[in-house]
Amino acid sequence: MKETESETFIRNLIAAVDASDYWTDAGLSKAAGVNRRAVTDMREGRVKSPKLSTVFKLAKALNRDPGEMMGIGPRERVRADLAEFLSQYSEDEQEKLLSALNLFPRHSA
Repeated sequence: MKETESETFIRNLIAAVDASDYWTDAGLSKAAGVNRRAVTDMREGRVKSPKLSTVFKLAKALNRDPGEMMGIGPRERVRADLAEFLSQYSEDEQEKLLSALNLFPRHSA
C-alpha cells in the first residue's frame, strides 16, 4: 500500500528531528508555534493526518520545504528579493524581461 502524503511528512519529520542534535519535541513545537502534544503525537503515531497549517509551521521551523517533506516534490526556488522585484511588472512585462535575459549567455559554474 502506498504511503500517504501525511505519512511521508510524519516519517520525514521524525527523521529530521532524530538526525538533529538541536531539535526536541518541545523546542520544535515552540519554534513552530504549535502545541508540543501535536509534535509528540505525530512522532508516537497517534496522529495520522496533521492539519496542513501544522505541516507548514513545522516545515518552516525545520527550514524545509513542506512539499518535499510530504513527498510531493520541491517548489521552484527563486530568491525572495527577485520574486518581489518581478512582481512589480505585469505578466507581459515579465515575459519581455525573460526574453531579454535569455539573450545573455549562460556559464557553467
